[in-house]
Amino acid sequence: LLLNAEESLGRVEELLEKRVQGDHKGREREVAVVLERAANEHARLTGLVTVLEEDAAHSRQTLGQRLDALLRTLMVSLESLFASALADSSMGGDSTVLATCFRVYEVTGSHDACEKVIRRA
Repeated sequence: LLLNAEESLGRVEELLEKRVQGDHKGREREVAVVLERAANEHARLTGLVTVLEEDAAHSRQTLGQRLDALLRTLMVSLESLFASALADSSMGGDSTVLATCFRVYEVTGSHDACEKVIRRA
């Protein structure tokens, strides 16, 4: 169970690093899909970490810290993408990207962050 969580988390971290970093222009749909996948995997792994045996306390703590860092990275990219998608939507932008961003906010339970971006737009 622990090995599965560590491997899965490593893959998601790598995915975010390779596919999300940098300029999103022209890659909005791809980035939105990656963020949604990362958010879903984050939720799954968070549940998995909570059921780890007590004797895996150190690994549990380390995984928890990595999951927190993953969520912070994900949210920074999501905020940027969502703000851009909101601005583009007023000019007939891609509603698929907006819908995906809303799903990521829902999965991560970050409703306040979503509202904050909307108020700034």
